[in-house]
Amino acid sequence: MTQKTVSFCFDDGFLSSTEKTARLFETRGLRASFCIMAAPDQSADTAHIGARFAEWPLWRDLHRRGHDIAPHGWAHERLDTLTHDAACASIERMFARFAAELPGFAAERAIFHTPYLSMPPPLVDWLLARSAAVRIAQGSAGITSQAIAQGSRQIDCITFGPDKVAAQADARIEDFRDADGDWLVLVLHGVDGEGWGSLALPELAGLVDRCCDLGFGIRPLIDILVEPSPSE
Repeated sequence: MTQKTVSFCFDDGFLSSTEKTARLFETRGLRASFCIMAAPDQSADTAHIGARFAEWPLWRDLHRRGHDIAPHGWAHERLDTLTHDAACASIERMFARFAAELPGFAAERAIFHTPYLSMPPPLVDWLLARSAAVRIAQGSAGITSQAIAQGSRQIDCITFGPDKVAAQADARIEDFRDADGDWLVLVLHGVDGEGWGSLALPELAGLVDRCCDLGFGIRPLIDILVEPSPSE
């Protein structure tokens, strides 16, 4: 039987939150998925304006330390408001920046983490021909089957906010214990006041430890969807 697994995705790439989250995971022998923009300074999202974001040297270091550093858009555009050609151009520009900045990055082995969890079906199809998989809300509130996701290469997920994030995430973890699915994908953002839907670092630690207490595996998405390359 496949072990029930929880994947924690940390979207947007806030500097302080990233440093704290990486330490929290590493002290437990775990790795996280950090889903980042190629040009966060260009984002028009109100949660991003004036925020401090991690830069490429830190992302390269975290990648060397085993964390998943994954694409989350050029500047967090709402892809369902762009024309198809404009959305494709933005994503290609993002892939090019990742390839230039992150050693070993290849779009065909990357999981694209959709901003705002939504994009038009034709764009999903285009991305599935360009990348390994797409993380996008699919209506199952984050609980799915690893086998189904491996086949479709579309990963359901859930996020919470702006308030009571830890309580909502904890309730979903409890739901997962008795659910038919074997994979829960949680999308979080900043900690200790950074970003939309922030939670306190001890609350995040409590969520991670609760998953461990319940016997769930904690793995980055890429471990489940993408086979390691010969060099890894």
